[in-house]
Formats: sequence, structure tokens, C-alpha cells
Amino acid sequence: MGHGHPRRKGPRSRTSEADALTATASDVFDVVLCDLGLPDTDGYTVSRTVRARPHGTRPRLIAVSGFSQGTDRSLSRAASFDAHLAVPLPLTDLLEFLESPE
Repeated sequence: MGHGHPRRKGPRSRTSEADALTATASDVFDVVLCDLGLPDTDGYTVSRTVRARPHGTRPRLIAVSGFSQGTDRSLSRAASFDAHLAVPLPLTDLLEFLESPE
């Protein structure tokens, strides 16, 4: 028998750092797509905060950005993102990442 948070299937959207951090602290996510250009902070801060939490599951964090040069991808890796995908985001790229082993 499993314990912990009930899992709700399907996508959920948050539009600010505060909302995203509240949601990831109170619910279990398999994958988090995070825009690097949030209105109140950057996605790097969100990633570092989620990764610093001592409890819960470790969601796969994907940086999503129009900035996709080598430096941008390096910053995403340094912030503990699992992947950095450029927008516009082809669905095939996202599905390929999600189907790959963790």
C-alpha cells in the first residue's frame, strides 16, 4: 500500500514563482516544465529551490526557453535542470525526453 500524497494526473499550470513553489511543495509531480523568464524571478531560482528540498520525490525538471545557446544550457545544468528545451517546443522533442530513462 502506498503512502504520501495522492497523485492527480494531468497537467497543471502556474504563472509565478510563488505559485510554482507552493504547488511543488504540496503535491507530487513527475515532470516540471519551467520557463526561465518568469515575471517575478527566473526559472533557475525555481529549480534550485525545488532541488534543495530534503523531502518528497524528485521531479524531472525541464527548462523551457527561447534562449538556447551553449551558455544558456550550461546555466540550466548548473541550476540542476534535467534538460533544456528551446521554444517553440516541438512535441516530438518533449516526448523523446519524457520517454528516455531518467
